[in-house]
Amino acid sequence: EALDELQVESGSQNLTLANDGRLYDQDARLGALLGRALPPVAEASRQLASFGVTGITDMTPSNDAENLALFSELRQSGALTQTVALAGSPALPYPHAADGIRTAATKIHLHDSALPEFTALCRTIADSHASDRPVAVHCVTEVELVFALAAIDEAGTREGDRIEHASVTPPHLLDSLARLGLTVVTQPNFISERGDAYLRDIVAGEIPWLYRAHGFRAQGIPLAGGTDAPFGAADPWIAIRAAVRRATASGCELGHAEALTPEHAIALFLGSPESPASPRRLEAGASADLCLLNRPWAEAQDRLDHTLVRATFSAGQQIF
Repeated sequence: EALDELQVESGSQNLTLANDGRLYDQDARLGALLGRALPPVAEASRQLASFGVTGITDMTPSNDAENLALFSELRQSGALTQTVALAGSPALPYPHAADGIRTAATKIHLHDSALPEFTALCRTIADSHASDRPVAVHCVTEVELVFALAAIDEAGTREGDRIEHASVTPPHLLDSLARLGLTVVTQPNFISERGDAYLRDIVAGEIPWLYRAHGFRAQGIPLAGGTDAPFGAADPWIAIRAAVRRATASGCELGHAEALTPEHAIALFLGSPESPASPRRLEAGASADLCLLNRPWAEAQDRLDHTLVRATFSAGQQIF
C-alpha cells in the first residue's frame, strides 16, 4: 500500500518498481519526493575508527562539487575524522586536495541490462585520461567486465585505472586485466555475507570465479580490498577474515583456491587512495595513518577481528 501511495505521489516522476518490490537506481527521485537528511556521520566515523579505519574512499558515481563541499564541511566540523578520497562524476572538481580530502577517479557504473553506447564509454574514459584522471569501472557481471575491458583497451589506459568489484572473473579474462595493467578492488566480505545466496542462485559454473583473490595475485594483477558499505558491512575485518577463510555464513566453503594468507588479506586494506594495491610502510616522515593492535601479529592473524584494534591514528591525530 505504501508503494502504491508513493507511485501515485510521484506522478510524472516515473518510478520504476521491480516485481520483487525493490526500487533500483531511484535514489534521486526518492530524495526529491521524500526529502534527504544526513545519516549520523559522527557516530559512523567513531565506529569506523574503532575498526582501525584511518581513511575512506567514496565511489558514488554521482559525486560532484556539491558532494565535495559537503564532505569538506563534515571534515571541518570534526564529525568525520577519517581522510577522504572522493571519486565521482566528470563534474567532480579534479584535482583537489584540501581539508583531508582529495578527489579521485571518474567512477563509471555499468549495468549489463542497459549498457551505454560503446563509443560514448570510450569517449568518457579518454576524456578522463585527458584530464590526467584515472577511471574506476563498476563490474559485477561477466558481461560488464568484458564490455569495460574492451572500452579501456580501445580508449587506452593510464596509471590508476581500476575495476571495481570484478565480482565474476573467469580465467579467460585474467590475461586482459594483466595486459592492461588494471588494478582490481574487490570485496571478499560478500563471500561471508551473501555466499549462501550465491551458492543457491548462481550458475554452478560461475561459483569458482566469484570474488576471486589468489587468482588475481597469481596473474600479477594488482589487488586491493573494499567493503562496499553500505551495501556490505563497513567492518574491513569481515572482508579480511573472509579472504582467508572463504566461508559463507552457514559455514560452506566458497572458492577455496582463491584464499589468501592473513598477511596478503590484511594488505588489501593497507594501500593509499592513489595506489590501493601497494601497502604503505611505517617510516620516518610518512603520514601517521595507522592502527595499533592489542597483541602481536603472530597471535592476531588467527583471530582477524576488529576487537584487536587498540588505537587508531589518522593524519597524526588519535581518533580512537
